[in-house]
Amino acid sequence: MCHKLLAGKAVMAETKDSDINIISGGITISSFTKGKFELSCITASKIQDAMKFLSNESKAVFKPAEFPIFDGVESPRLRALMMVMMGCDVYLAGTKGIRVAKLADR
Repeated sequence: MCHKLLAGKAVMAETKDSDINIISGGITISSFTKGKFELSCITASKIQDAMKFLSNESKAVFKPAEFPIFDGVESPRLRALMMVMMGCDVYLAGTKGIRVAKLADR
């Protein structure tokens, strides 16, 4: 799934697995029920650009991330490293003392 998103062979994927979203840097459909759906993306600009294509009747709402740590991170390898540090499917515990808020410190 990630390869297709990274290679531009898919526009988005339907998954609840945030790891795919983070590595691919693409847009994912994280839930789809009864005509309602939720899109997720690691960068605000990409999801806001996609929202421009919605109809005027859309009730879509943009919710920015509390800690937008992936904005501007173009490298899938760096995003994967950040994921492992915070805790993910590969390394559930993460690195002691490293959390989203810590990575967001500038």
